[in-house]
Amino acid sequence: MTTRTLRGFTLVEILVAVAIFMLAMLIATSVFMVATMHQRQTAAGQALQSDIRFAMESIVRDVKYGTIDYDFYTSGSCVSNLCIFKQSKSCAVDTDCILSSLTPQGKVDILALRDVDGNRTRYRVDATQQKLLICKITISTDPLSYCDEMADKNSADYHWPAVTPDNVEMRHGDFYLYPFDDPLTPSNQSAPSSPYLSDSQPRVTFVLNTVQRYPNGGIQQFITSQTTAVSRLYSR
Repeated sequence: MTTRTLRGFTLVEILVAVAIFMLAMLIATSVFMVATMHQRQTAAGQALQSDIRFAMESIVRDVKYGTIDYDFYTSGSCVSNLCIFKQSKSCAVDTDCILSSLTPQGKVDILALRDVDGNRTRYRVDATQQKLLICKITISTDPLSYCDEMADKNSADYHWPAVTPDNVEMRHGDFYLYPFDDPLTPSNQSAPSSPYLSDSQPRVTFVLNTVQRYPNGGIQQFITSQTTAVSRLYSR
């Protein structure tokens, strides 16, 4: 009678097998985590671009179907020693803010627009809230002081809702106007080359610096966007 001896795995063989299995699992887990992270970053980038596109399309639409509200920049409003339309321009009285021409850069901090019915729209980037804000004035019911950016943010007199969602920070925004002289205003020169102050169609170039931040701080997407919108309103 023949006796067969059954052999199992030795301890060394088991340890080698476990080590190989753990290494394979570690590699697979790392690949999965990297793929998940890239997927989340891609989704975050697409969401941020969508939010920025919505904000930019809002401005483009208001410029395209309206025009620059030149009265806002030539009426002269000095608040806390700063012209309300250009926060970097100091002033002592309202007349210091009345401009016959804009700086070479054409840069303003508040974009003032009006539509064909005379309704006003204001855009600005609030450095404290880090949001793109909008205020709309219905000329038939609201006074021009309705968009008071100096009003308490917690009061009923503050009418500046955010265009961008809470998880999007607007770090900086610049608006550039051209021309500054209203092309619908007759020239007061004795022998003007044109009967109007300007023959250029109003247009606005704006640059927005945006970051999307998640509560855990794990993902940040930075995007700088720029575009130019030309007014289609022509009423000469």
